[in-house]
Amino acid sequence: MLKIEGWRLINSRFINPYFNMALEEAIAKTIGEGLTLNTVRFWRNNKSIVLGRFQSIKVEIDLNACIKHNVAIVRRFTGGGAVYHDLGNLNYSIIVNREGFSLRDVQEFFMKNCLSIIEALKILGLNPNLEKPNNILIHGKKVSGAAGAIKWNSIVHHSCILVSANLSILRDVLNCFKNVYAPSERWVSSRKMDVANLKDFLNKKLSLNEVKEALKKGFEKVYKVKLSEEALSLKELNFAKKLYKNKYSRYEWNFEGLET
Repeated sequence: MLKIEGWRLINSRFINPYFNMALEEAIAKTIGEGLTLNTVRFWRNNKSIVLGRFQSIKVEIDLNACIKHNVAIVRRFTGGGAVYHDLGNLNYSIIVNREGFSLRDVQEFFMKNCLSIIEALKILGLNPNLEKPNNILIHGKKVSGAAGAIKWNSIVHHSCILVSANLSILRDVLNCFKNVYAPSERWVSSRKMDVANLKDFLNKKLSLNEVKEALKKGFEKVYKVKLSEEALSLKELNFAKKLYKNKYSRYEWNFEGLET
């Protein structure tokens, strides 16, 4: 009988976007060192724009709108486009040790992530489809996108799902939704797509816990693993605190793409 691999499930309580980015790196490095299990993490941020590693703030973000709406700006270590987060988003990360992974294995790993989300949304009674490489659509509207990286001997794939986010603020703070938007050849540019919340497609209330439970089942089925809820280690928390102070809360990291 095939033994099912055990992974760790973290339900994170932190909603500070700068600390959450620090925690992503701390977990990835800890897993890369072989000090803890492969991990799925559920987390949320207060109002914020999470910018891709190789993006320009000047190009992507309306700073005046961010000030008006009290939206924080934080840069992640993965690539891809800018995304808006608030407490109506459910974010998830899958972080695994990359030991023994071929390039083909990595590509399959990322594809399984998307298939897991599709499986989860079907459990919720929705009819999603995948627009490659990693956009999840319902009736042509984007409800989830993802970014990834292979760093620190780990593979990181993280994403947000629009459950009940404030889409009015999203469209106001991200330049790709405005006529003034001018993509840059120097920086990675976001792509404008029509977006929607999961709740818009259901005739019932949808709680974050329901989405988490569906995602858990989707991950377990597609990756063929067993997720067991655990706490973060003291090492991970202490490491994240250092990264928060020295990197992710600093102007030099978050605004380095701001052209003068």
